[in-house]
Amino acid sequence: MLVPAVWLLPRAVLSALIAPVTVPLSMTAAQRRKAVAQVYQRKAFAVAGAIMGFMAACIGFHSPIWQNQIGSMTVVLRDNFWLTIHVLTITESYGAGILAVGLGNISLGWYLFGRYREPVAADRSWAGHRPAAGYQAPPTAFHRRPPEPCAVLGGYIYRAMQVAVVLLAAGTIFGALWADVSWGRFWGWDPRKFSR
Repeated sequence: MLVPAVWLLPRAVLSALIAPVTVPLSMTAAQRRKAVAQVYQRKAFAVAGAIMGFMAACIGFHSPIWQNQIGSMTVVLRDNFWLTIHVLTITESYGAGILAVGLGNISLGWYLFGRYREPVAADRSWAGHRPAAGYQAPPTAFHRRPPEPCAVLGGYIYRAMQVAVVLLAAGTIFGALWADVSWGRFWGWDPRKFSR
């Protein structure tokens, strides 16, 4: 743990301090215009993040606190390493899931209010191929296609859900490791009573 921290941490801090200045200077004007155009093409991420962040802040602000005095954790749960790893991983997975929800809502808006495209002409590059049992596609199979951003957002939603599932699985495993360090076993069904 010490070796990666001593080797990686100074480099990461230095990169974080220098990158905001050196990266824009190293890009040409054409590269900057292209990067800005790509950012504007992906503004759905900013809209989804802003909406979901606002909703999370409202829920957090208006949620009731059942105990007036929140006490400290019991001694058995005070393992800062596993606590930090578990909580950060689970929180990141929730963030990825919330991003997928926001992008899904934006994609739904495109489906409802977007401009649909005309059907693609049949591709004859596979002229020698014949479907099994003489299958013929019904004429209704070639209908108008949904708006282009729907397909792009669908790919982003899929990736966000992949990240959410992987991080949630890792966070659950880290939680089991934390329980093993704290309680001596990975899982238990008995209720825990946390007294002050």
